[in-house]
Amino acid sequence: MSRICEACSKDPFLKKIIREEGIKGKCSLCGSKSRGVIDTSQLIFINTINCLIRYYFSECEYHSKLGGQDFYRLLSEDKRIFAYPKKINDDVIDDFLMSFIEELDKDISLFTAYGRDIYCHWPKSAVSYGASRLLSTISEELKKQNYFLVEPKFRRYFKRTRAHVTHHIKAEEIYIRARIGAIKSASNVDIEKNYTNYFYTPYQAEAIGAPPIL
Repeated sequence: MSRICEACSKDPFLKKIIREEGIKGKCSLCGSKSRGVIDTSQLIFINTINCLIRYYFSECEYHSKLGGQDFYRLLSEDKRIFAYPKKINDDVIDDFLMSFIEELDKDISLFTAYGRDIYCHWPKSAVSYGASRLLSTISEELKKQNYFLVEPKFRRYFKRTRAHVTHHIKAEEIYIRARIGAIKSASNVDIEKNYTNYFYTPYQAEAIGAPPIL
């Protein structure tokens, strides 16, 4: 059984998980007994590592058929998820990583495909790059339809993240309604300076309501 403390964690979210879910015990990496630790066999730890791999790394970095490293080399060499002590034996790191590495890519998929099908799918990019085909697709549909028509189709993708993205609004809070787009738009082009200045007439009064249902 391996455990890790907050001090041996680099990523802020992993640190938060250890603070909230950790118990008193001995860290397998630094040997400290004074800090809270989390067992690497816990599902919340494994899912957190899965999510952090998707966040920091593109599939080509950890998919061997695309020239990437395996999870072991990736997590032992990169410094964004774990903060290994400076004077630590390689065998200690090995035992720590092997305690959970076989559980990765089970509940949260890290690969687009296996076997011969690998070349029929576009490899996943790191979430930290800011590009997501899923979010782009949802964004495009929301431009054309009301959210309650789009939500059922994509709800399952966000089921596991609901606890992390949910925000409770107090009854007395005040919000200002807006609507994307404009009633009219115009532009002023300066050819010599290669500059374009845009002007918009925003939605107002009754037009600021929800867009028409398609």
